[in-house]
Amino acid sequence: MKRTNEILVHKTMIKNSNPYMALLNIKNNNSMKKLSVKLLTLILALGIFSCSDLKEEPYSTVTTASFFKTSEDAEIAINGIYHGVHTIGFYRQQGVFTIMMPGMFTVSRSATVRNRMTYNFDASDAQINQTWRSHFDIINRCNMAIKYLPGVDLSDEQKNAYIAEARWMRAYLYFNLVRLYGDVPKRFTPTEVEEQAYLARSPMLEIYDEIIIPDLEFAAQNLPIQGIDGRVARGAAPFLLGKVYLTMAGKPLEDASKLALAKTNLEEVINNQGEYGYSLMPRYIDVFSISEDRTQFDGSKELNAELIFSVQQSQSIPVHGNAMSYSYGALQSKWTSFNAGGQYLIGFMEELYNAYDVADERKDVNLAIEYEHRSNGRILRFGVNPPYHLKERGMVQNKYIDPDQNQCCNGDPDFIIYRLADAYLMLAEVENELNGPSAVVYDNLDVILARANAPLIDRAAAWTTETLRDEIWMERVKELNFEFHDIFDLRRLGKVKDVFEFNINAQEGTYDPSYELYPIPTQEIDRNENSSQNPGW
Repeated sequence: MKRTNEILVHKTMIKNSNPYMALLNIKNNNSMKKLSVKLLTLILALGIFSCSDLKEEPYSTVTTASFFKTSEDAEIAINGIYHGVHTIGFYRQQGVFTIMMPGMFTVSRSATVRNRMTYNFDASDAQINQTWRSHFDIINRCNMAIKYLPGVDLSDEQKNAYIAEARWMRAYLYFNLVRLYGDVPKRFTPTEVEEQAYLARSPMLEIYDEIIIPDLEFAAQNLPIQGIDGRVARGAAPFLLGKVYLTMAGKPLEDASKLALAKTNLEEVINNQGEYGYSLMPRYIDVFSISEDRTQFDGSKELNAELIFSVQQSQSIPVHGNAMSYSYGALQSKWTSFNAGGQYLIGFMEELYNAYDVADERKDVNLAIEYEHRSNGRILRFGVNPPYHLKERGMVQNKYIDPDQNQCCNGDPDFIIYRLADAYLMLAEVENELNGPSAVVYDNLDVILARANAPLIDRAAAWTTETLRDEIWMERVKELNFEFHDIFDLRRLGKVKDVFEFNINAQEGTYDPSYELYPIPTQEIDRNENSSQNPGW
């Protein structure tokens, strides 16, 4: 068994690489630069090893001791983390099936995909296993960078800035894991020998208190004020801290003391958005890389000022494109040039479309009431014209369109994960939980509604904390659908059971409390005798 801290990278690749390889653009639209990840095949294994991996003979090896020396090494290490986030299948498929698909309004024409709604799968499920593995793979890259970057020949300020990026990413990944699986192994350091791989699960609260929160607090002090080329910047730390504290105040921890901390951090982002380089886009459609008529990809809108964290994609670089226009685009549409248009694997119940006010501009940006047939130009209207006539299949998403996409998984649109609008909605929710319905709650909601040309909140209505909580959640759905929030909001708000009562696909199954978490993957249980399974799985 080889030493696992040997980084399997060809020395010649490092020697021949541009010193600024880390900043080569993934995309280079005229109006913006995109973070590079042409990453000299340094998938730096930054610690991604399995026993089978270790049996391979590398052409040459670079030990961690000899690698982490220069500013170029630091750039490569950090971009190894971004590279991992860019290329994992989590955003293309696993995240859709584990986060979006068990949503209140999501449905599918595919029996296999509908199984996500009824939790008709077990711990051997590929999406569950791959999500776990991909997250821990990148966490290991983060841990490698955090451990060895202090030895790089840079000023303390520069080193801390790089480490802050790694720690923000580690916090983000662990935040996903605890919300999906609950208790998970607590890894502060890279897995450099096989024995370190077999850790017991630590309580969710420990992961928050010992990794997620300290990592984000460090990032808040050390990230650059404004990021470059799509990398996380300082405002991303209080934003994510606000989301973390709001989540901890909800189920299952229900620690109401975290609401005040959520408020402080969200106000930090909103009140200082100019300093951090954030601002709401003037119109809702400007947030997304789609044309005015919602038929074309418009890359000039990417990396806009509203985005706090997005995962960049590009057709021009292998394994850096997304599958959204194809997998979740309309049948026989022009949204992708691959095969016969989109696969239409996920749709949204008509009730969501009808929940928007007729003037709300978000409605037709998010959902397609009709589209043009790719071959004959005929207009296909939802519920009327085949193959878009069966309402139980749902309305197709409209945020990911890329007519130039000529393979299943090489679309250009970036994955939007976090944006400033979410901060306003979270602050409205926090204020409501702390003080009940108030002008402060209404003001934050109205910022989002006014931008969408939707009617402002009715301040004269007899709101209660409970009814306004539901109203804010519904605004979150209207604003943020298809942006990887669904299951996280449903779980913290205690609405998973409600899905089984409302959603036409979920009604085929029966709610069970075990559905509040996903199972620990079979691969982890089988390989790690110290692991354990979640109740009910």
